[in-house]
Amino acid sequence: LNDCDSKVASTAKVAFTGVSAAGQDDVLAVSSSSAGGAKNVGIQILDRTGEVLILDGATFSAKTDLIDGTNILPFQARYIALGQSVAGTANADATFKVQYL
Repeated sequence: LNDCDSKVASTAKVAFTGVSAAGQDDVLAVSSSSAGGAKNVGIQILDRTGEVLILDGATFSAKTDLIDGTNILPFQARYIALGQSVAGTANADATFKVQYL
């Protein structure tokens, strides 16, 4: 990288991808488990404004201002019922990418 210090980003946005629940582009499917897995449950990711994010890798969160030093980009995850839910383990994986502006 040449002269990489001349352009320092002042904001960042994040986009997520993951396996979506059937017909729900804003809900992560929970990982199937042979025993003790939740049924009819998914997970949504919300940005700092409370907006639910589409999990297509192209829809970015609201911008977060960056500071010189350690930065924290706040997100929330929440479970959402996709039908008559059954209690159990409900985990999901998502990949994210950061866009610096």
